[in-house]
Amino acid sequence: MIKVHHPEIDQEELVKAAGRIVTLIESDSHIKEASSSAISKNLIESNKPDKDHFMVHLIAMGDGETYGPNRNGDYWPKKANASFHNTFVTHGHLFREHNNRDPKHAIGMVKASAYNDKMARIELIVHGDRKLAEEEYELAKAGKNLSFSMSAKVPSDRCSVCNNVATKSADYCNHLKYKMNQYLPEHKKFAYAINDKPKFFDISRVKNPADRIAHYLNYGFDDDLKKAASAPNI
Repeated sequence: MIKVHHPEIDQEELVKAAGRIVTLIESDSHIKEASSSAISKNLIESNKPDKDHFMVHLIAMGDGETYGPNRNGDYWPKKANASFHNTFVTHGHLFREHNNRDPKHAIGMVKASAYNDKMARIELIVHGDRKLAEEEYELAKAGKNLSFSMSAKVPSDRCSVCNNVATKSADYCNHLKYKMNQYLPEHKKFAYAINDKPKFFDISRVKNPADRIAHYLNYGFDDDLKKAASAPNI
């Protein structure tokens, strides 16, 4: 199954511990401090962009235990996020609006990932191609918002109510077929799909995100510094 992550989270949750929204980083400048408790200054220094790319430090997603399931009823556990965040690097690319069927459509690359235990979220360092991601580059230079959404492949998911394991939605139990994201008083639980083994393959810049936690934290340039979003349900 392929799933797109877009929980409903207030914007304030995104920067609660970051202390700032944008930090401009030139390739030859010294990084005086870390961008967050997860992305160290050494990690940023070792991944600074060349003249053909720009860097974005962003939040990809948060733990279900902290932020809950998304509006599609997908729940991403802390253990899964902490264990599999690096698949963003090994399998993922930077896309635009989830145009992710072919890596040839990528507008950049994922350079590094980190799990922020304090803030219960995955953070990424991505490089955007200045030509392929020209729109994003111009917005970043102007200090405008860039928002993001992720997609993941999962071999199966399980029901939060009865633990039924399904490899496709046709195999869902009645809880997930008919009561997704609803509170079931007889079970004293909400019904949602738990994704234990995600393979993250897409981090997309989207214009109209529903996931307000998936947002940029920092931009970096070479020179003139300055379960997703808006995708349809899958």
